[in-house]
Amino acid sequence: MGKLTEVNTILLEIRGKSGDNYAEISIPYSKGDKLTLEYARIEDQQGNIIRVLKKGEISEKSNISDISLFEDNYIKSFELKHNVYPYRVRYQWKYTYSHFQEIIRWIPFIDNKVPTEYARLEVQTPVGFPVKIFRNGIDNFKCDTTTSGVTYSFEATRLKFPDKENNAFPAIKYASQVWMVPEKFTWL
Repeated sequence: MGKLTEVNTILLEIRGKSGDNYAEISIPYSKGDKLTLEYARIEDQQGNIIRVLKKGEISEKSNISDISLFEDNYIKSFELKHNVYPYRVRYQWKYTYSHFQEIIRWIPFIDNKVPTEYARLEVQTPVGFPVKIFRNGIDNFKCDTTTSGVTYSFEATRLKFPDKENNAFPAIKYASQVWMVPEKFTWL
């Protein structure tokens, strides 16, 4: 089926000391896949760059779970904190999967305690590559086809994570999300 390349750009606004833990970034990846950190930086509210992450500030280690001694999963970590609030952390990474079953499963939340003002997803596929899309709670959806490919755009604003209820499905099931899979794929 080929490879899948995913480019992620994240912009976080840290408004006070209690939000500094969100400036501790971890990006998981698997053996055989390629993860490249394109850039990571601290900005002020006007978008002026305050500091750029240096290559030596990135740590890589095995991402071992509680149930195993060895896994082919790894994690790249770095920290971008500033002492003047508010500040922004902007970073981008490129992930190339050697094998994949889904194109994207996007839930535009960091966690249930952080409000998400705006989130945008753009997926580009080749022409003639049919997909199936499930979306829930996403405000705007657009599909544009050109000779070079098909671009699917999803936007969500003022997102609220669903409240947890007793004796109910997990709240994440009802969260705003997009799930895109190939209409046909070959299982290896």
